[in-house]
Amino acid sequence: LPRAMMEAMGYGVPPVITDTGGGKEVVEDGVTGYVVPVNDAGAIADRVRSLYNNPDLVAAMSLRCKEKIKNDVSLDKTVDQFVEYFQRIIS
Repeated sequence: LPRAMMEAMGYGVPPVITDTGGGKEVVEDGVTGYVVPVNDAGAIADRVRSLYNNPDLVAAMSLRCKEKIKNDVSLDKTVDQFVEYFQRIIS
């Protein structure tokens, strides 16, 4: 997972990412940011303009970004998931 993307979301910055790599596992398109096709500069520009021109949208996405990071990919959550995983293997 892209660390910079998750750090931005933790601060409430909705990311615009491409659909390659692990970022799309965290970003819900149109909810916590935007996922666009790789090599589509026009789509990236459209999404950035959308965020720039819609402060209310950014505010709503910002709250959802913070909640997503806190609830789904926080350090505590990740440690709990690792413990559960290893407990299943040991059992």
